[in-house]
Amino acid sequence: MKSYCIPFILYATEAPCLPKGILNMLDNVSTRRCVKYLMYIRAIVLNHCVIFLHLPKLEVNIENRKSKFIHRLLSVEKFNVLLKIQAMDLLY
Repeated sequence: MKSYCIPFILYATEAPCLPKGILNMLDNVSTRRCVKYLMYIRAIVLNHCVIFLHLPKLEVNIENRKSKFIHRLLSVEKFNVLLKIQAMDLLY
């Protein structure tokens, strides 16, 4: 699930700002997948399995992906030059 489903679900989520409803929908997809794999629906057991399998809420994964995306973007020299030019345009 971690190697196939989650990257597919999270594709390009680092760029847009997602509303809470979309985040809940994505979490429901991963929860349903866990229920299908485990064949067990009791919430407490499912929560323990999610913790044991190191599957945090997708909102956490998305925030981690966004921070990595921003960090990589800021390390690109051309992007830094573009930011400086835009800042100079805003001053004038």
